[in-house]
Amino acid sequence: MPSIKREIIEFPATENKIQHITNHIKNTIESGVEKLIVFTYWIKTFSALIEEFKKRSESIYSKSTYEERTEAITRFHEDPSCSIFITTIPISVMGLNDLTNASHIVIAEFNQKLTINDIIQAEGRAWYIGRKDPLTIQFLLPKKSPESSLVRSIIESQESIVGLGEDASLTDEELARMMAAGKNR
Repeated sequence: MPSIKREIIEFPATENKIQHITNHIKNTIESGVEKLIVFTYWIKTFSALIEEFKKRSESIYSKSTYEERTEAITRFHEDPSCSIFITTIPISVMGLNDLTNASHIVIAEFNQKLTINDIIQAEGRAWYIGRKDPLTIQFLLPKKSPESSLVRSIIESQESIVGLGEDASLTDEELARMMAAGKNR
């Protein structure tokens, strides 16, 4: 039964954030992860990551056309040399679908407007009913930052709402029963 594993990875607030994110992505790919989705919030970070990983990544943002989105997703699926998909958190709620071949998500940065729905939407880009493989979601945060506290609170809320721990998941049958019970209310 597949699971979602959520990890908060903190780095010193005095450290260069973009360099930390870049190093984390490199280390994740070098550890054997074949497909990774990276969500950013700020365009400066988004642009820096695209430049750093241009040979082995695809990316989309709010101004990407339908054709550009389709081409980027297709390459991410079909090209073994394309191991990183870079996008922004706001895009995750705008119908970004079918990145389900990723085994890891890195949510690289946040702002204080982040909501539980933003995280659910970002996770949902790689999670789907019937998924057979586990999914790891890593949150990169400066230590003792407002963002760190916010994300911890969102993750705790999300897990208590769903009623699952970090490594728990529902079978397709359990999920179907829950959905049916909700419709009968």
